[in-house]
Formats: sequence, C-alpha cells, structure tokens
Amino acid sequence: MSRVYKAPENPYVVEGNHFRITGGNVHKVSGTSLGGILGVSPWATEFTVACNLLGLCSEDISDKPAVKVGQALEEEIVRFADTAYPQYGHFYPAEQVFEAREGDHDSWVSDWEDDTFAGHLDGVVIGDDGEEYVLEIKTSGNMDSWAEGVPRYYQLQVCLYNHFMTKKDMAYVVLGAVNENTYKDYHSWIPNEKTVALFPMNIDQEAFQKVLDQVKEWYEKYILNGVTPDYDPNNPIDVEMYEHLVGLTKDISEIETMVSKLAEVTREIDNLESDNKDKYDLQAEIRQKLKDYMEAHALTEIKGTGAKVSLSKTTRTSIDEKAMEKDGIDVSKYKTAKISNTLRYKEIEE
Repeated sequence: MSRVYKAPENPYVVEGNHFRITGGNVHKVSGTSLGGILGVSPWATEFTVACNLLGLCSEDISDKPAVKVGQALEEEIVRFADTAYPQYGHFYPAEQVFEAREGDHDSWVSDWEDDTFAGHLDGVVIGDDGEEYVLEIKTSGNMDSWAEGVPRYYQLQVCLYNHFMTKKDMAYVVLGAVNENTYKDYHSWIPNEKTVALFPMNIDQEAFQKVLDQVKEWYEKYILNGVTPDYDPNNPIDVEMYEHLVGLTKDISEIETMVSKLAEVTREIDNLESDNKDKYDLQAEIRQKLKDYMEAHALTEIKGTGAKVSLSKTTRTSIDEKAMEKDGIDVSKYKTAKISNTLRYKEIEE
C-alpha cells in the first residue's frame, strides 16, 4: 500500500533527479532526521529527509498504530520506570519538568534555541546527586533490532537532546515491548519486567560533535540552498517520494486523462461484481455461517482443505461523554478536530 503524504508547504521545480524550492520556509533538523541524513535509518534517507526539511513532502504517520501506541503508553512507561529502577534516580515525563505543550506535535516549539537543530525531550532522570539526564521513551514490536542495545538511529536522537540540554556522558532509554494485540487495544498492555527494558546509554560527546558538524555541513549544502540531494533510483522509499512529487507537477490535461482512466477501471470492476454477484453473496453467506458456528461452540479456528478460518475478539474502548458531563466535566475541552480531504467519484453524462 502506498504511503500517505502531506501536501507540499512550498512551491518547487523538478531539476532532473532532485527538486528545488522556489520560496517558503525550511525546517530544522530533528533527532529523528539524523538517522536518514547519516544513512543509518530503516525508514528514511537523506533525500526523503531533505524533502521534509524543505517543506516539500513528508509521510503522514499520525494514524499509524505504532505511532498512536507510542504516544498513548509513554507516560505509563515512565511511571513504571520510576518504580522499577530506583537505583538510577527518579524518572519524570517532560510535562512535569517543562511547560505543557499544546497543539500538534509538529507545531511545538523546540526545547532549545539553535539555527540548525530542534527537538523535544520525552523526560528526564534526576539522579540521587541532583543531576539531570536525558530520558527517551520508545515502543517497538521488533525486539531483534534491540538485541545489541539501543539502535544507532535512536542513539543519534538521544545524543542530540543530550548535547543541547544536559551535556552529560550518560542518558537513559526505556523501551516498551509491544505486539499486535497492543496495536489493536493499547489498554491491554501491562508494564512489567518482560515488557519494559532500561538501556543506560554512554555518550561520547567529542565524537558526537563531529556528527553535528557533518550534519550542519549537509544542512548548509542542501537545505539552506533550497535543494534536495539526488534521489536513489534503487531505493524504493526514494523512488516513491520522487514519483509522488513529480506527479504533482503534471499538467492538468494529464490529470484529466487519469480521471477518465478511473472511470474506465471503475466500470470494469462494477461489471465484474455484477457478473459474479452470486459468488459474492455465497461468500458472505458462508462467512456468516462459519462465524455463527464458531461463536456457538467457542471455537477460535477451523481448518479446511487448503485454508483455515479464525475468530478473534477485539475490544474497543470509547469515552462516555454523557457520563463525563454528568460528573461536571467540560467535554468540549478535550475534543480535537482533524481535517481531511475525501476524494469522491461520480460518473457524468456526456
């Protein structure tokens, strides 16, 4: 499935294998950008990071289960760490140390002032000596990537925060191990010694200064000049973003042709569904009978020839607004609005 990208913030032109913005504002380098710039991130490259920093293109990950789970469990993980690892000091979430942050994460003001770099701490650890250390919280369903400690792309993020906020030779990363059940219902996650792990992280400040110098040089070469590096035609992540941005520069006549193609494909699908209506109906009928039987007999799986069906329970939680109002809570204070665009298709008569 294709990624969902946010709309470009700045106007741009295509220059062969790269892009150049023709106006607008650029972003600063965040901790999550470092891994892509330095070629150690599994999710980003220097091309995709440059597209993001230039306000050209960034993936909209706000609705991804992993992101939502990470946000929902962050404070709970900090609370558990505070009781589970007293030998390291007290663990505090950022909101208890800094002023509360409001609005969308991307709109937050950086925790420090710098011309190139920006970031937001998850929290701090205050040792028995009163010293403050950077605290970073992560959740992951891929334990293999943590087998040798904090992955390099996360180390860079923590080192950035440490450089600007505490300048210590030590920081702390706490990992919450999650799985598919957590993504379906984060309330099912229980913090314990098997689902939470602490990683004290040594920091070589002199070595990281060289990293900062390298990234700053890259930033001045590309971002401050309003241009991206060339995309890598052998990297699927680069290719998808490059083709997406090129597609947005097409002439309207090409887009009108795409609408016609959509109509053609839609009619073909409608015809196929109409011709096979009896099969679709039979499929739905069989599925319902299987579900009814499994529920009646408390079965979770039935195998047939070449296939099997399984039945799993999903628990969804919701807020009872009427109950909140009954308790004197102003519900409107906690409501947020998310604006999205919906593409609708309708055939027109010639």
